[in-house]
Amino acid sequence: MPNFRSMVSFLLRGWQRIVVKDGGVKRRLYEIATLAVLCRRLAFGDIWIEGTRNYQQFDRYLLAKADVAENAKALAVPVECEDYLRERSRLLDWRLHRFANALRHDRLKGIVLRNRVLHVSPTLVITPPEAERLDRALDRLMPRVRITELLHEVDRCTGFAQTFADLRSGKPVDN
Repeated sequence: MPNFRSMVSFLLRGWQRIVVKDGGVKRRLYEIATLAVLCRRLAFGDIWIEGTRNYQQFDRYLLAKADVAENAKALAVPVECEDYLRERSRLLDWRLHRFANALRHDRLKGIVLRNRVLHVSPTLVITPPEAERLDRALDRLMPRVRITELLHEVDRCTGFAQTFADLRSGKPVDN
């Protein structure tokens, strides 16, 4: 008897429970699960494709050590961390001072300081009439479907309802 658990060990546990059923591996679900894991690992950089510009080893995106100093000179920010933090602190202090001054002279629309508590007026949502008309037109294009009918159709295509179980008995739910 083959060890199906070792065949699907790279899959997430949720996929494993779906793929391995009745003493065997459901091939279609195995392929879908494998593609899902592959896409996820490509996106996270866990795996890469040789020769592609999109999915490479992470260190290929980095500059060569010899090029770092030259490229750092062209940056619009200080290269040294302390200099950068000092500059950002000065900018933050200047912005906070400007905000406090505007607040003190009541020049901020919708913002008031009362009894040392900052009050911000909520902004009103203004939807253009064209967007409202478009929203209604799109709603009319969509078929009216009951959620139960939609779930039943999705279940017929995917069989997802088989994964539900009764909380007390643990048996699959028949309805």
